[in-house]
Amino acid sequence: MRILAGIIKQAEAGLQPLAVITAVLVLGSLTYSLWNFASSRVDAEARVRFDDRASLVTEEIRGRMVDYEQVLRGCAGLFAASDAVTRKEWHDYVETLRINDNYRGIQALAFARRVPLAAKAAHEASIRAQGFSDYAVRPPGKRAEYAPTVYIEPFSGRNLRAFGFDPLSDPARRFALVHARDTANIAISSRIVLMPDADNVSRNGFVMYLPVYAKTMDVSSVEARREALLGFVYSAFFTDDLMRAILGDTRDVRVQIFDGAGPDPQTLLYDSDHGTGNAHTPRFVATDGMALHGHGWFLRMSSEPVFEATIDYSEPTTILASGVVISLLLLAIVWSLGTLRYRAVAVAHRMTNDLRESREQLSLALEGSELAFFDWNIVTGEVELSARWAEMLGDEPGLTATTIDALYELVHPDDVPRLKRMLRAALSGEAEFYEAEHRVKDRSGEWIWILSRAKVTARDAAGNPLRVTGTNANVTERKQMERMKEEFISTVNHELRTPLTVIVGTLALLKESLVDLPPELATMLDMAAQNSQRLKLLVNDILDLEKIVLGAMQFRIEALPLRPFLHRALDLNRLYAERHQVRYELREPLPEAALSADRERLLQVMTNLLSNAAKFSPAGEAIAVTAGPKDGFMRVCVTDHGPGIPLDFRSRIFGKFAQADSSNTRRQEGTGLGLAICKSIIEKMGGRIGYDSEPGQGATFWFDLPYTEANQVLE
Repeated sequence: MRILAGIIKQAEAGLQPLAVITAVLVLGSLTYSLWNFASSRVDAEARVRFDDRASLVTEEIRGRMVDYEQVLRGCAGLFAASDAVTRKEWHDYVETLRINDNYRGIQALAFARRVPLAAKAAHEASIRAQGFSDYAVRPPGKRAEYAPTVYIEPFSGRNLRAFGFDPLSDPARRFALVHARDTANIAISSRIVLMPDADNVSRNGFVMYLPVYAKTMDVSSVEARREALLGFVYSAFFTDDLMRAILGDTRDVRVQIFDGAGPDPQTLLYDSDHGTGNAHTPRFVATDGMALHGHGWFLRMSSEPVFEATIDYSEPTTILASGVVISLLLLAIVWSLGTLRYRAVAVAHRMTNDLRESREQLSLALEGSELAFFDWNIVTGEVELSARWAEMLGDEPGLTATTIDALYELVHPDDVPRLKRMLRAALSGEAEFYEAEHRVKDRSGEWIWILSRAKVTARDAAGNPLRVTGTNANVTERKQMERMKEEFISTVNHELRTPLTVIVGTLALLKESLVDLPPELATMLDMAAQNSQRLKLLVNDILDLEKIVLGAMQFRIEALPLRPFLHRALDLNRLYAERHQVRYELREPLPEAALSADRERLLQVMTNLLSNAAKFSPAGEAIAVTAGPKDGFMRVCVTDHGPGIPLDFRSRIFGKFAQADSSNTRRQEGTGLGLAICKSIIEKMGGRIGYDSEPGQGATFWFDLPYTEANQVLE
């Protein structure tokens, strides 16, 4: 500070460039030292948080593996408690474990029976006699002994391929089996690359084995245990499903597990990045080893951008920026002192002119916008309001000077507590702005609605508010329109929908009961039924659209499986297609995904698109329904072979009561609100809707919705 004071004094007498440069260099060196210290401290704190996160990952995996070991020991206990465990007993026991709920990640629980070569034929005959006529020990071949899988639960899907499979035939599995048998303890296999199934994707996995011995035989030595061995209980895992069940969302940390003692790419067992080719260079990396019953895993955890984004570098950045700014200010101050008086006079004149122009522009803008400007001096309690405020209250235009207490007296008593609460939040800094709608009594004694917006524009050194500035707008007309809309909807709902339902039902009953009417009366009855049904559709569509606009329609967003949903939508609308002599076709392939949507509202959208396609398609044509990912969304398309969308209709196709002109009377069956409702529903669910069409070549209507990949079920 003494250096800075000396430089300023010298500048008042005459510029001293060398002294200024010296001061800037000293200040820059100090800025760099402070910045480096702050950056190192932030990195150290982030490292501690990352190491804690990595340790938590390791402990979560280790703890869950212990849980799975206890499951196997319970299975072995079933054999210890029974003379002979039957297939039904095994099924019932695994059912009680509820592995899908309590032990997510387990692919299967199974029992592999020890079968000497001499007993192989008898063993196969015994299993076939239980109803499995195609059973055989696999792979075929002559071996000293076998350990075919005879019990496996769940007994379905991909697990069926393990029925009869001999893990002793595989070197990786055999090593773990022998270790488990000889040590009488759990053993884990090395990485196993499982064969591709329907998804045509190979997946990494491993198996955990525990030996089961005859109850009455000695197991005190290795030789005795080999003789007493009955078989093995085991659990199979797909590593990606297991780790997803253990770790959940790991977007902040990339977790890699290697089978062995080091990070060999050839032994990669699991990668939370799932092979996306993430080119991110991590700021932090932690490694750990995990011993698992004679086997080992190597864990590598690295920070992801989500974690690194939580590191607060604002302090070192502020220090650096402040140092640079102070250095520049020092130069500017010294330079400007030489011409201070001249510059001060010029600036004063310019500021005076700018202020005058700004006030004039603000006044014109407020007059044009019909907003009443107000300025509240909190210290004195005085409030100044522009001429528009007097007009709002029914007085002659003119500036108003009053107090905050006097203004509160104009406010409806029911609104005062809420306004004071919101105002306190703005004054204390809890809220950045004050914005509220409330009622005010005008000079005629009527209540008008006012929308007030304001913010604190001045505070003292202690942060106490000094001044509040804002605007008032008369929104009485808008509030009246909203009330009229609500009354209209209520009237339609209670006065039209209920009697219409009765009329439609009565006409339908008459058509079924009166079968021998004269042709003229039958035609009139049909016309009445059709028109009443059309009126009911119009009323329902109007109510739905207004509910969406007013925010009264409730949406229950859930994970909606795509394939079952599309099948359901087509089934519900199939009779409508037959009525128009067309058919719906669901085209494969369909992604295994789940839409994020409200089931009933999305069925309403699909029904509208499918019915439109049926109305516009020539008889005998097929309407195609397809689905696939598009720009981060899931796109569902409905394609017809009709005349396409006229060019002059495209700009208003999603508008209210929009219908294209056509001689085809089938196209006039709707209310003109269907696509508008579809657009509102899809957008409320976070999606988008549109179409593709060429004149004379049909049209494709599509909608995009957020989605998630379907959970991959272990088979």
